[in-house]
Formats: sequence, structure tokens, C-alpha cells
Amino acid sequence: MSASSSALRRSALIALAAASLTLTACAPPVGPDGSPSPSASTSTPSDSESAPPDEHREDPGQPTAPPTSTTRPDAGEDVGLACDDVITLQQMYDFNPNVSALGQYTPEAGTLGDTVVSYNGLTCRWSNNTSGRTIDVAIAKLDPETLADLSADAAKSAEPVSVYGDEGYFGQSSGVGTAQIFTGSYWVVLSSKDFTTARGAEQLAGYVVGNLP
Repeated sequence: MSASSSALRRSALIALAAASLTLTACAPPVGPDGSPSPSASTSTPSDSESAPPDEHREDPGQPTAPPTSTTRPDAGEDVGLACDDVITLQQMYDFNPNVSALGQYTPEAGTLGDTVVSYNGLTCRWSNNTSGRTIDVAIAKLDPETLADLSADAAKSAEPVSVYGDEGYFGQSSGVGTAQIFTGSYWVVLSSKDFTTARGAEQLAGYVVGNLP
């Protein structure tokens, strides 16, 4: 073989080796079984894929907890009366023979009667047989601190009156007259559309206060 042929052959071998090295450097690494190694992937996971779930994140669709009640659920005691004791059948007949007793009732939310119920109080209702108008009486037996708070609230929303004998207030709202009386450890509320003035509730208020233990 001539010297020129030997030189050409060496040049070809060097070129082939260089090409082989280039291909080896570009090829992805493989695992023992010949499959591509996991490190061969060049993609980067998104933040939502890589970040662990936040267990403390609030779901905006979840309802929030209701506000804490500001009443004193342990303040009220059992009144110790039935509705026929609050105003007897004879007393109601003397007031108006056309009125019938309906017994206990559930006051509307947000009314004074509803507040009485929250204090373990008693609510009673009578109805005029002709007009259908009702007379509601609600009574709660409370501690002095709660009575003082309720009395202060009554003084802000109603007029003080003396026709009930003890500390009393009268006011009207939406055509309904409401009398509030604070006597001893009791809070008494009388409400009716028939109470257009404080004196309209005077007779019944006298019965209720006189029948308290």
C-alpha cells in the first residue's frame, strides 16, 4: 500500500470516530433496560403541577360560620306560669268577652317576643273573634344585669309611662302598640294593633303583673 493510501485511510478513521463521539453526546441517557432515563426529559412541570395542595387555603364556595349570638342564653329562668295563669279566662272575659285564647305561639324573628323566647321566656296569644286581631303577651324572668340592659334599650325606643304601676314604656311600630314593663325580676311585653295608646294595654298589664309569682 502506498503512503498516500495509508494517509487517506487514517483520515477516514479519524472522521468516523469524531462522528461517533458527536452522536453519543447528543443521544439521551438510557436505563438498564434500554428505555430512556427519567432525567432525559427536558420539560419543566408547571407551578400547579409541582406545588403541593395548600390544605389551609379557604374554599370561596364554603359557607362562613354564623356570627356568635350576643344574647345570654343562661340568663333566663322558667317563668313558672301557663298562659291561663298569665291572664285568666275570667280576666280576659272581663276585658273583652269576644276574645279567645290561642295558647303559646312562636314570635316572628327580630321581635321583642322572639327575644323573650331566647331567654327561656313564655309567649301567649289571644285573638279577637270578630276582627282577628291578636293580643300577645311575653314574659321573661331574668337576672338584674340583663333587666338593666333591656330597660336601657326600651328607654331608647319607647316613651316612659306611669300607667302600669312599675317601670313601663310604650311605643308603636307598623300599627302595633307595644307595652314593656319591668317589675321585680320580670320583663313583660304586651303587643297588639288594638293598643293605640299606653292606656289601651293598661287593664291587661295590670292583670299580668298581678298574676306574677
